[in-house]
Amino acid sequence: MTHGLRESPLRSEEGRKLVSAYRSQGLSPDKALALSRELLASGSTLPKAITLAAGESLFKIVPEGHLPSPHSAFFASREEVTVLMEMNYDQIADRLGLPLESQQTLRFDVVEVRTTRAVTVFESTIAPTTQNGYLQPGGGKQILITHRSAFTDPTVIGRMTMALCKRKLVKVDEQTGDYAEVDSVRLKREARELVDYIEAHVDPRKDPYGIWPRLVPLCRAVLADTVPLPIPFSSLPLRYERREGLLDAGLDERLSGFALTISGTAREILEEVTIDGARYMYADFEV
Repeated sequence: MTHGLRESPLRSEEGRKLVSAYRSQGLSPDKALALSRELLASGSTLPKAITLAAGESLFKIVPEGHLPSPHSAFFASREEVTVLMEMNYDQIADRLGLPLESQQTLRFDVVEVRTTRAVTVFESTIAPTTQNGYLQPGGGKQILITHRSAFTDPTVIGRMTMALCKRKLVKVDEQTGDYAEVDSVRLKREARELVDYIEAHVDPRKDPYGIWPRLVPLCRAVLADTVPLPIPFSSLPLRYERREGLLDAGLDERLSGFALTISGTAREILEEVTIDGARYMYADFEV
């Protein structure tokens, strides 16, 4: 169940604009009003009209292999998708209010549509939803398209593979404030991604920063469970090269995440508790 706006579109200027947008396409008054009410009810805020120029893009995240229908009105801006790309699986599902049936996959396609002419769309905040007793708070920004004929057919431009996370209590290192244990599932995933990237993009015969001898053995030790963890952030290899911007962007991005995980650095500060005099903090670890 969606806990969005319940009022008739005819009771607000924004709602009347939705109705007018549908009516301008030749829809009957009843059909235009019914569709507008559905869009209004999907949000917790009144939809704000936005004019897009020809050639601008909107995006949608869908289960892998399932393109949106020709009539789907729900899309997102590039900025919103960028925010989603930084989130874990549960955070994305909560922000978008994804139906439970859409959560049976960990792989999602990112699809793009482009305007073929100037067109008005509407932006609102996604409303909270409940399904089978589970609450999703919503809060993401959605773009509502009333004129799908003014957009190209959807095209898959990327793929997102989600990681399932579980919140757990993790002991805090009293000296550094970091986690005293690491997210081993995430760390091994990041180590594999680093090695794959280095093998594909760094020639061991042309390796001025010593990426192969300094970083690859550490990644392989992580994968083989032969290295004590966590490793202090100050002891990690290639810190100078990363700090000075000497590494290529693809390697730098992957190494940054690996460095945070292997050192037990908290990516967000959640609730702390004290148990028998020791500090613990909640953390979202991959499972």
